[in-house]
Amino acid sequence: MTTDDDPKEILRKSAWDEAFHCYGKAFVLEQRVSRFEKVFFAYDLVCFGFPIFVGLAALSFKVDKNAFKVLAIVGSAIGFATMLFSLLCLIGRWREKWQNYQREIVLCSTLFDDYRRFGKSPPNNEYRKQFELLEIRRQEAEKGSATLTEEEKRIGYRFAARQFERECAKCGVKPTDMASTDCSVCGQFRKKFK
Repeated sequence: MTTDDDPKEILRKSAWDEAFHCYGKAFVLEQRVSRFEKVFFAYDLVCFGFPIFVGLAALSFKVDKNAFKVLAIVGSAIGFATMLFSLLCLIGRWREKWQNYQREIVLCSTLFDDYRRFGKSPPNNEYRKQFELLEIRRQEAEKGSATLTEEEKRIGYRFAARQFERECAKCGVKPTDMASTDCSVCGQFRKKFK
């Protein structure tokens, strides 16, 4: 029996494949969380920063009535815009999505560690049962999880391939950076990465 026919070796390779996918998905979800955090930071800055600025300006300097009227009009417009933004956040459930993405990152990271551990050294006893338990945990984690777009899947694939030093299944290139390529498996995404 060759190592390719060995059931333990087959499960070990499957574990590495699952670790690969968990790693890529966690990266994509981290990008989503990062975008939400930037939006929330800008929102908080506008909501709290502008009223504080106007208050400090009014207290610190002699502001004539016309200038204060202009600040009040601008402040009202900003207040209206932040109210609309708050409404969008509530309707779109952005904070809830942000929390769910963070939870999924933890799940993906935990599964990645467990699959990697199995891939490095599968348990000697009941290795098939151990792998099946990992698969059950992965399937449970996928219930209600975020759906990735095709572009996000390619980004996650490229990130994981770069980290694992794997060749792309289609183009055969081993990614060394996150620059997009023409490959339909590890490229064709718009986002730029550092």
